[in-house]
Amino acid sequence: MVRLSPRRRGRASERIAEGILENLGYKVIETHRKVIVNGVETSEVDLIVEDSKGERYAVEVKSGRLDVTGVRQAYVNGKVLGLKPMVVCKGFSDDAAKALASELDVKVIELKDMFIVDPEEIEEIVRVVIEDIASELLTCMARGKVILDDEEVEFLRKIVECELPSPNIDEEFYEKFERIFGVQYSKRYRRKLRKLAAVKLLINEIVKGIAKNIGGEGN
Repeated sequence: MVRLSPRRRGRASERIAEGILENLGYKVIETHRKVIVNGVETSEVDLIVEDSKGERYAVEVKSGRLDVTGVRQAYVNGKVLGLKPMVVCKGFSDDAAKALASELDVKVIELKDMFIVDPEEIEEIVRVVIEDIASELLTCMARGKVILDDEEVEFLRKIVECELPSPNIDEEFYEKFERIFGVQYSKRYRRKLRKLAAVKLLINEIVKGIAKNIGGEGN
């Protein structure tokens, strides 16, 4: 079993939360917003997101369950920033936290226990596999898109099925590769392209699966 340090778990949770919120229709406006009170930095909000109606939320991402202290923190940070409070977490630690979130109108997106291992550990396992493929592929996984549209999924599936790339790669291939992976295509990726595409599809399915199971839920 891959075990993550608290810092790496937190970062993995934030990346997963971004993908889930985008899949639920939110737009990520900013990450790691400092909360300043009277010129003094008091805390930091993980994400600022906007819904389809233009309402903005200050989002706290928790790698575990939400307790009363976490609810208060989210509420205060949202208040100071003039935004609605939101928390992405793995549920409530107790009934008191749930009751307080409801009373303070803190929106909570709950990640259900859908995996034997945590989503963050799944992400880390995938990264270890990628390291076995080649270290430079980590750059591709760390950049680019988290949630893929249907056209991008079909593009990657064709690569996995050996239909792409053709001997004469066109501009459309270069553009899609860079958009999906966040790096420019070069010959060094050619031999590893099928594995790279397969891992990207796997990550896409994991994040979409999480979002589908929590869609419409929350306080």
